[in-house]
Amino acid sequence: MDLDLKLVLLLGTLTMFLLGLALIFFVVLYQRKILKKNLAIQQVEETLKGKELDSVYAIVEAQETERKRLARELHDNVGSLLATLKMYADTFHSKQEEEREEIAKRIAEMSEKASTEARRLSHSLNDGLAEHFNFKDSLQELTHTVNELGGLQLAVRGDVDKVPDTERGIQLFRIIQELISNTVKHARARSAEMEFTGLGDTINLIYTDNGKGFDLERNKRGIGLSNIRTRIEQVQGSMEMESEPGKGSTFSIDMPVL
Repeated sequence: MDLDLKLVLLLGTLTMFLLGLALIFFVVLYQRKILKKNLAIQQVEETLKGKELDSVYAIVEAQETERKRLARELHDNVGSLLATLKMYADTFHSKQEEEREEIAKRIAEMSEKASTEARRLSHSLNDGLAEHFNFKDSLQELTHTVNELGGLQLAVRGDVDKVPDTERGIQLFRIIQELISNTVKHARARSAEMEFTGLGDTINLIYTDNGKGFDLERNKRGIGLSNIRTRIEQVQGSMEMESEPGKGSTFSIDMPVL
């Protein structure tokens, strides 16, 4: 029996250690996500001459609110559970054998509660941001901002309402920002057009500009295109490009909406 109790204590201590590592990983991952999104926002700000995009700043504010909420829950819920587990572990050897069995049982129960809470927090990392995002409103504001600056005229057509206000919609919005950034910085285009078409469980975006175009073979590994491809892969989408010098560029992007 004493061997069984020692085994339970060992498992409980190991669970505490693994949960601690998992929580550190979750926090680091969340901070990296915030950093990546802030860098994307900074790039759009510079490209559009520092013009404020209220929808983008609303996302950043939502991220900060979510980060604070996560920190509170880590401290109040998981932190409390881990502290209780440590207290049981510290007192285990000082108890009589008949009391150790009850303590071992409590260690197992608290470990399960801590594990459940850690899983719940990990699932919430990706859920909070989408609650504060609206694709159609964000795209309308972005389009208005670009057109107001006067260097490039954007037109939007089609099934914009079919783009989901989820992580996939956020990624598509970032892809559009990257496309506009490339058009402004490199294509020297006067106009660009986005057309959305709902195709069952897929949304298709065709983005065209009347800029100077580029050689696909020589420029297919450019940083801007690489960023776009990475984001498309993250949402299990696909992209086809058509461009040649002097004839503008066309990007056709398919993305699942579910």
